[in-house]
Amino acid sequence: MNDKILDFLQDFLVELKQNGHNLAQKPIRNISADDEKHASELLRSIRDINIDFLLVLFEDIEKICNDLDTRKLLVGSSDLFTFVNKPSYFDRLNELWPEPDKQSKLLQTIVATASSAQADLLTLTHEFLKKVVESKIIEFLVDKHVFQVMIDSKKRTPIYGNLFDHLVSLLVLGLEMLPSSMDRHLKQINEVLSTLQNPIVQGFNFLKEETNRNLERLNTLLQTRITAKAEEITKQDSKRSNAEFQGSRGAPPEDFRKLSIMPTIDDIIYSGHVFLRPALKLGQYENNEHYLDVQFRLMREDLLRPLRDGIVQYRKDGVKGTDLFVYRNVKVESSVLHKQTGELMNKAKLQIGRRMRWNKRLKFGSLVCLSNDDFRNHFIFATVLDRDDLQTGIVGLKFENPREVDPKREYSMVESPAFYECYKYVMMALQSIPENGEVPFSKYLVDVDTNNQYPRYLVTTGLQLDFEVLMKIKRTFKVFNVPRLITILSPAEFGMDKSQFEALHYALTSNLAVIQGPPGTGKTYIGLQIARLLFANEHAWNSESKTPMLVVCYTNHALDQFLEGMLKFLKTGIVRIGGRCKNPALEEFTLLKVRQKAGSHHNHAIYRNLQQERFKLINTASELTCNNNILKEFRSGLISPEFLKTAMQNFKGGNLLRDLEKRSHALFHWLTYGKRRDVKVPDINTIRQLMQKGFSEIAVKNAMHQLPEANEIFGNLNEAIKFWPKIRDIDQLKRNKINEEVALQMLLSTNGDLQKVQENLRRFKEIVRDPILLENPGTQQNIIDEDFGLYRDEDDDRDRIMNFDLQEFLAETKAKNKKDENDESWFTPGRMTSFAKHIASAPPMMENEVNAIQDIWALSLQDRWRLYQLWIKFEKRTIKQNIAKLETNYSESVKRLAELKALNDIDVLRSSKVIGMTTTGAAMHQAALRALKPKIVIIEEAAEVLEAHVLTSLTTACEHAILIGDHKQLRPNPSVYELAKKYNLEISLFERLINNDYPYKMLENQHRMRPTISKTLMPHFYPSLKDDVSVQGYPHIDGINGDMFFISHNYPEVNDPELKSHSNPFEAEYAVRLARYLRQQSYQDEEITILCTYLEQLIEIRKLAIKILGEKHGIDNRVCVALSRAKRGLYVLANMEFLAEKCELWKNIKKSVDDVGALTKALPVKCQIHGEKQQIEHYSEFDEKCPEGGCKRPCNVRLDCGHTCTKPCHSYDKDHQEIPCTKDCARTCDSIYKHPCKKRCYQPCGDCRIKVEKHLLCGHTKLDACHLPPQLVHCVEKCVKKLRCGHPCENQCSADCTTVCKVEVLRRLPNCGHPATIQCSTDPTKVKCKTLVEKEFPVCKHKVEVECYVDVNNTECQNPCNMPLPDCEHICKGTCGTCRNGRLHIRCQENCTRILICGHECTAKCSRVCPPCTKACETACAHSQCSQVAPNGEDPKKVREGGYNVDKQRKKKGRLCGDPCPPCAEKCLNECEHLKCSKHCYEPCDVGPCMEPCKKKLKCSTEEEPHFCIGICGEDCPSVCKICDKDKEKFEEAQAIFFGTEDDEDARFVQLKDCGHLLEVSGLDQWINNTITASGENSDVAIVTITCPKCKTPIRRSKRYVSILNQRAIDIEQIKDKLKGKKKNQLENEWATFKTTAQNRLDASSTTLARCYSCSKTKPISQLPKDLLEVFKDYNVKNLNQGWLETYVRFISESMLQQLVSELERIEFIYNMFKWIVKLKEYNRDIDFNLKNNTSTLRTAYNYLIQRQENHNVDGDKLRLILTLLNSPFEEKNKELIKANFNDLVKMTSFSGLAISEKDRLDIVKALSYSSSNPHGVKKWYKCPNGHLYGIGDCGQAMVKARCPECKAVIGGERHHLEATNQEANEMTRGANIPEIDPWVPRW
Repeated sequence: MNDKILDFLQDFLVELKQNGHNLAQKPIRNISADDEKHASELLRSIRDINIDFLLVLFEDIEKICNDLDTRKLLVGSSDLFTFVNKPSYFDRLNELWPEPDKQSKLLQTIVATASSAQADLLTLTHEFLKKVVESKIIEFLVDKHVFQVMIDSKKRTPIYGNLFDHLVSLLVLGLEMLPSSMDRHLKQINEVLSTLQNPIVQGFNFLKEETNRNLERLNTLLQTRITAKAEEITKQDSKRSNAEFQGSRGAPPEDFRKLSIMPTIDDIIYSGHVFLRPALKLGQYENNEHYLDVQFRLMREDLLRPLRDGIVQYRKDGVKGTDLFVYRNVKVESSVLHKQTGELMNKAKLQIGRRMRWNKRLKFGSLVCLSNDDFRNHFIFATVLDRDDLQTGIVGLKFENPREVDPKREYSMVESPAFYECYKYVMMALQSIPENGEVPFSKYLVDVDTNNQYPRYLVTTGLQLDFEVLMKIKRTFKVFNVPRLITILSPAEFGMDKSQFEALHYALTSNLAVIQGPPGTGKTYIGLQIARLLFANEHAWNSESKTPMLVVCYTNHALDQFLEGMLKFLKTGIVRIGGRCKNPALEEFTLLKVRQKAGSHHNHAIYRNLQQERFKLINTASELTCNNNILKEFRSGLISPEFLKTAMQNFKGGNLLRDLEKRSHALFHWLTYGKRRDVKVPDINTIRQLMQKGFSEIAVKNAMHQLPEANEIFGNLNEAIKFWPKIRDIDQLKRNKINEEVALQMLLSTNGDLQKVQENLRRFKEIVRDPILLENPGTQQNIIDEDFGLYRDEDDDRDRIMNFDLQEFLAETKAKNKKDENDESWFTPGRMTSFAKHIASAPPMMENEVNAIQDIWALSLQDRWRLYQLWIKFEKRTIKQNIAKLETNYSESVKRLAELKALNDIDVLRSSKVIGMTTTGAAMHQAALRALKPKIVIIEEAAEVLEAHVLTSLTTACEHAILIGDHKQLRPNPSVYELAKKYNLEISLFERLINNDYPYKMLENQHRMRPTISKTLMPHFYPSLKDDVSVQGYPHIDGINGDMFFISHNYPEVNDPELKSHSNPFEAEYAVRLARYLRQQSYQDEEITILCTYLEQLIEIRKLAIKILGEKHGIDNRVCVALSRAKRGLYVLANMEFLAEKCELWKNIKKSVDDVGALTKALPVKCQIHGEKQQIEHYSEFDEKCPEGGCKRPCNVRLDCGHTCTKPCHSYDKDHQEIPCTKDCARTCDSIYKHPCKKRCYQPCGDCRIKVEKHLLCGHTKLDACHLPPQLVHCVEKCVKKLRCGHPCENQCSADCTTVCKVEVLRRLPNCGHPATIQCSTDPTKVKCKTLVEKEFPVCKHKVEVECYVDVNNTECQNPCNMPLPDCEHICKGTCGTCRNGRLHIRCQENCTRILICGHECTAKCSRVCPPCTKACETACAHSQCSQVAPNGEDPKKVREGGYNVDKQRKKKGRLCGDPCPPCAEKCLNECEHLKCSKHCYEPCDVGPCMEPCKKKLKCSTEEEPHFCIGICGEDCPSVCKICDKDKEKFEEAQAIFFGTEDDEDARFVQLKDCGHLLEVSGLDQWINNTITASGENSDVAIVTITCPKCKTPIRRSKRYVSILNQRAIDIEQIKDKLKGKKKNQLENEWATFKTTAQNRLDASSTTLARCYSCSKTKPISQLPKDLLEVFKDYNVKNLNQGWLETYVRFISESMLQQLVSELERIEFIYNMFKWIVKLKEYNRDIDFNLKNNTSTLRTAYNYLIQRQENHNVDGDKLRLILTLLNSPFEEKNKELIKANFNDLVKMTSFSGLAISEKDRLDIVKALSYSSSNPHGVKKWYKCPNGHLYGIGDCGQAMVKARCPECKAVIGGERHHLEATNQEANEMTRGANIPEIDPWVPRW
């Protein structure tokens, strides 16, 4: 038999076991043909075997259940036991059938069997039930079905109802018969109760009444069992307390590493015995595992038990019976991401009270427990993650499983008394030690070996260290052998006592040193000395691998104190880890500061990764924010199709997506209209009103159907009327609170099927009532939110339905659209108001329904809403998945960032010398400690710390551990008293080592307490403690008649139920007043300490005395600590009788105190001044008997001032150096007046400010302060001096005379001669004359009245331009100045009145090119129309499709007149009985108009008297009858002579559709032919337009002239195409040409201007002189260098473009001319006239030439003409004239540079030059250094030096060498060879 047959048979048997005989006929499959024969034979054999012994058959189970139901078989009968009593039945309990009905039947047999009441079967019943309880059936069914019932609607069917009924019955039977055995299922019972009794589950009504009764019974049984277990444990504890306690025995039930650190439900509800073994006081542990297990379990129980016991007491006795504070009505919000930690956080809203003190509540990391059933069966655990908003009642919680939280429920919450954070990291550190792993110092900690060893590093150094740093006496030798140190050196050489010296030696020679330091013996001091010595010998222990020393303390305060001590010998290298450092000296040594200083200097790779991770975190956070904002869009349930495209594509919405591309409202139309095309229904109110008048509904509708205009109003009524809903159906829906329009569309969508609409409504309501169905409406898993409850947003579907706010939704949509003006809303707000709530409340459609959809328009309106909500659900889930993924990424990034920071911190810490942290911090940073491997660890306060804390502070790399503390002073303080006492949890490692005789050293000399205190109290704690010499000489306490008193009283305490604390008001008041009394004895605040026993007492004392508590203040209830803090005096307030009665230690202390006379009921005080003694029994007596710290007598001491002290007797400031004298001052001022001082005696008198008469140096008198000398008094009289102008000075006598005279005088202004009133000191030449004068603008010659100082040359003329504009002939609205004297007009502001090709008037502004017509297109034919609106007089027709491309909104409005009209391709309808056109409708006809008369009879005809049409064949009959009386007037009007043929007997008429005029046919034909002929002769006419001859209305619709109209339409379309093409091509080309030309000219001008104005060529054009920029100011041209031509093209008309080009040419010429004038000036060296390039204008250059016209041979008339023409429009004729005159000027002027005219040059050359007639003439011309000319004859070369007759400069030269300062003047003979200048071309 091969393997395939074996595999088959194995599978067969498995299935046979599960399904019984149903597989008996199973076919053989997946077996080859060769093996089939063997398999068949074997299978037949198996089928013949009786297999009842192998399995329990379901058929048998089913038969038994049927017999039970029909009572053929009774419950508890012996037949049942016979059936179930076989192994196969119990095997089935562990391997259930998967079908729930089979499981239910099996349960029914179990319950029926276990329900036996027969006494003889009781034993069998118990045995059977025990086997059932111990099987897996209960756990399986609860896990598989009970929890799922909340989220799976399929589990709320009758089948599951039966299953749950049997399950609950089984649990009831179990608790009744076998309660102890059921302890293992308490968790499952709790789950069944909390789920099936949940109000939501109860609301589904699928559970039987019997089931609910059994649930109540089950709950009662559960509470009874829990109470019984609690009592049982109490009894067991009582028994154990009477015997020697041993704890749990045997091996642990599980590995402690697998235990949850966070509490579980079992930890709270389980009332059995917790496996705990006590920590060992004496002896060794079995092994490392034993040691670690004990420590971990005790720590965990210490964390959990306070919470467990508090909840148990609360359930038993309520709030008063528990120490826990219960927060009521806590609401927990959905999960959000906590950005600081990357964890999921839920915000909880608490109800807070006024008296709550939040400083100790809900601290970060605290453990809380929440319950929705008042802590009965339901528990959820969390830790505090965020408390920033705690004052407002909001706290952030981190749940281990956020799915357990239901935001809709209210919870009760308690906080664990044990601070979770302190336990968590220690337990995690213990669990991290691997099994069989190494435990640090296990030789001592586990094996309790008392033979300690030297530190390993000390052995490697030869046991020698350098002790110089500690030695007070200098020695030659500094390095000593450490073991022999105590025999070589003495304690005095180190400044220590003997015990301190021995402790130092012991610490250096023990790898695990234990140093006990009683109070005041110098524990911290010896620890610092050890550290100081080790760092002085750092080479000995830290030479190779640089590792820091670790300092660990229990409290932050002790850690700060120790590290501050190290700063005295270690200035750098200290790092303090932890965020609670309050010591300013250590602030710069915190890890945060050290990390900031290090920056990226340590590890560049880590730092770079840190930065990258930070950027990644920022990006992820940004994406999260974006997705969350998108998710908020889904709150309303009304989502734009923009967000639904994927879902619509996946779920039948593809066609709708394509519609959306054409119409933005397509989706909204689908949601709110019943039919694809809007079916117009008659007004419901109209129908209803007619029905109220007695008409039937059908009659009204039929009447409306027959209306002539019905088709116009309602469209195609033949199609629409069958969909008209019935009024009663609409009213029926309105009674269901449905809007009338919504009801109407609902009925339309179902073709009026009211029953279907109502069925949908009922289904809606069922789903809304069922929140589980609402959240999970379908069976498809791809739509359901798999993470149910984890990433829910607050606006889940149910909330959306119940709380939809339409106004808010519309407001948000409006705001969004307003923000983005380009966005178009996808719906119509008005219509949305009616439909919104219905759409939003629709439940999503199921997947099987979606698959069945063929056409989404065929769906009812309600089903469309459901499909729409399915799309929303799908997209919402996608977004949530994105958010979940992003949140995961964010969380991982935060954690990676934390890990990178940790790596970076380790790199920073490696370079440090000392690391300081608390024990909790050490547990938190285990990874860092293992990486750093500190060799030396110093643990301060080691006796206060739980052993597990110390263990987690050590690593296996530690070579030297030093524990410093005092177990008799402070022990660990576990949360649970029983664990502390019975399980030895209060025994620290420090104490355990000492108890096991481990070598240790105790410091024996106390350096704090005076002997009176130490000898009385310390023997009760430290019998061998000695007093150091330093405490022998303490002075006594001033003001008290003794240094130590115990003041006994019997005033009671009061309790604070909120803080669970106590206070004693009497003691608080007494302590504060005693502290004040001691301050009155001159003691400082830091010398006084108040110790109190409770938190509430501390709060009470702080209220009474701020700033009195000293450094050692705090809360402490340990006797040794309280009695050992004192140094010079100790005063104890207590009920000594009560303490002695309750405590043996206090009894002994009371006796010792009484023996020395220090026990009293009143404090004896003594006045230091008078020696008077008094007793203070009550605190109020301090104020009565010694108010100022002395006695009640007056002080009466004479002060230095002569007065006596007025205070009562006071002990402070006995010399009265600081007490002020408060009597009146008796001193007087030093002046002759001797004014008495008005201040108190202790106040400085100061200056005397009484006013007296002062005689001043100027002769005036003034009242002023007594102490001022006359020379310092300012005279306030008016000055009598005269200014140089003769006017009096206006200043005061004591001030300097003014230099500016402000007296107003009348002066004549020198520039114009006008009089003006000005201030006397003002310069008249600088005053602007404000006299109004008439001036004339130089160019336009307009006159204007302006102020005299105004220069009209620089002012725009404000006279109206009033010139006709060049291209439209409208009058220009600008001014003479703004239009630049008519050269550059502003844009025309008039409306254009041109008639467009369509016949409509243009409505655009005149300055713009006429745009296409924007009126509705009136083109139409008999088949269709062009626009949405039908032409006047015609019925609406089909609208032509296509033909133009526009945006959706524009297309919706319809085709405009200027848009291209698509041609009608139908057959032409121009036909009659005489002729017929064969062309298409849009083409010119191939037949002419018919000339035959129309033979039709009119409607007014009768058989007796027929009335014939007066029209022509082929045309519509005119509406006028020539016979009927009613039309006679119209006919006579038509016969009125117009063409001359109207009165012919056979005259025929045509009625024009466009205007309605009736015209005679032949005359109209002739009129139109003449029009066409005239148009053809005029080539300028682009198109033929035929109009009515009477009213000129264009003829657009006429069969007779259809051929002409079609030709006209073709022509118009061609023109539209040309215009459109021109707008896109020709106009753009023309503009591009202009732009290039203009830009080139601007560039050229900019170059010219740049040189003329001495500016850089690289500067933008915008920096050119404002002359150029002003040209464009009216044309919005602002940034000439930033594409201004492109920007403003739409504002400038074609004529304006030409003006702009002309102005550019003019500006260019002006600057060319300006350049020429400047050059002319330079060449002629005209230095007398100041013409600066950077300030000159053309006018200044013009003035220059006019004044120098004779010198330069300039024609002034030509120059004036040019300037006049330049200020006129720059037209072609002016251009030519300017060019000619300018060229004449150039030719006439001298460019020789000789400072003489051309005529003078020619005359001089002619007279003096060498020639045959003048052989001694000049052969060559030269210039002196100053340009003066001279000539040389002979050879023409210089041979002699001389002096210039003009300027006396050296001229000439020697030996043919010209003087260096002279030069040749060749221009004298050559002249200026200047070509003709073209003024239109820049030349630089």
